[in-house]
Amino acid sequence: MVALADVFRRFADDYLSRHGASVLPSHRRAIADILVCRTPALGGHVWRCNHCAR
Repeated sequence: MVALADVFRRFADDYLSRHGASVLPSHRRAIADILVCRTPALGGHVWRCNHCAR
């Protein structure tokens, strides 16, 4: 399954380089927040079972 953040990580730089002048500051903030979502930057972490790797 592809996460939204994965799509942003792949395409955000190109999108902003093409359309950056017209991107609202609130949208830039949303992109930045999505890029760090569920990462150590925001204190996120993933727990996995030691027995079944889920």
